[in-house]
Amino acid sequence: MSVLTTYKQHTIADVAQRIDAQGKQVRIAEVLMSRNPAFQDAPWFESNEVFSNVTARRAYEPAGQRRKLNDGYAKSATQVRKIVDTVEMVGDRCQVDKKIADSMPNKKEYMNGEAAAFIRGISGTAETDTFYGNSQTDPEQMNGFHVRTRSLAATTNVIGCGGTGSDLTSCYIVQWGRDACHFVYPRGSMAGIEHTPLGLGECDGETSGTKFLGYRDYYELAFGLVAADEKCLARLANIETGYNTTSNTINEDYLIYLLNRMRNGGTGAYIYVNQEVKSRMEVRLKDKTNVHYTARKGEGIAGEEWLYFRGCPVRVSDKILLTEAALT
Repeated sequence: MSVLTTYKQHTIADVAQRIDAQGKQVRIAEVLMSRNPAFQDAPWFESNEVFSNVTARRAYEPAGQRRKLNDGYAKSATQVRKIVDTVEMVGDRCQVDKKIADSMPNKKEYMNGEAAAFIRGISGTAETDTFYGNSQTDPEQMNGFHVRTRSLAATTNVIGCGGTGSDLTSCYIVQWGRDACHFVYPRGSMAGIEHTPLGLGECDGETSGTKFLGYRDYYELAFGLVAADEKCLARLANIETGYNTTSNTINEDYLIYLLNRMRNGGTGAYIYVNQEVKSRMEVRLKDKTNVHYTARKGEGIAGEEWLYFRGCPVRVSDKILLTEAALT
């Protein structure tokens, strides 16, 4: 099974580089990618609405008709269903007391450290929402992978491994692309975190009504997740957790079924798991009877070794929970 490498489609850093010729946005975009595997793998496109993206998903295609001589065909029409994916905004404000910043041996290094901490925090929230965002429970969130794969119905790309309770986890399988799954940024804006340095000015003190002189910065990331083709997203759910668990754990047979249910037999899919599930996969890798797992140098920005299942990269996200509730 072939792998869809990151350089074959525009990641967030590629898009940002084409927007900001000075490179400032690229640096922040690359930091986001290094801390969020989905951001590293996925293509990014400008949304077709300001704070949402509308996808026309084909709901019905004419199948053609048979006719006999001296008779005709009845007319047919296609049907489409509009899918609206919202764009969410994640940001923060930073204020550093001028006395603190000026007292540091290396003021620039200290301020860069503060900026990096804010970027890490925003990236972590964005990664969480990529998997667990739910606009029904919080209208400020977009819909993540979890809420899009909530049904174990036989016709869906979701299979359960038999686990029960609320100490479970999942594998999320994604095919990235313009007509598959991808991220969007608001129309007319920039991809990645927008950093607005506000300079030296009055800041709100810890005591209500007080002010102090400090350096101020504003950070904001606006992004949305689009699944243009629902066959490009799958989930292996209800996986029991715990290093000594032997039943209802990850099932490679089910992974094969899911990949084959996806578009083009799962070609180019990425498998997202947490560290515990990856460890289980690596245990299978060392088994002399293993025929599905391989490990080789990855094709991401860090060049680290990646684990593969039938040619599909296995990517680790610390935001995938060990406390998911069972799908029934």
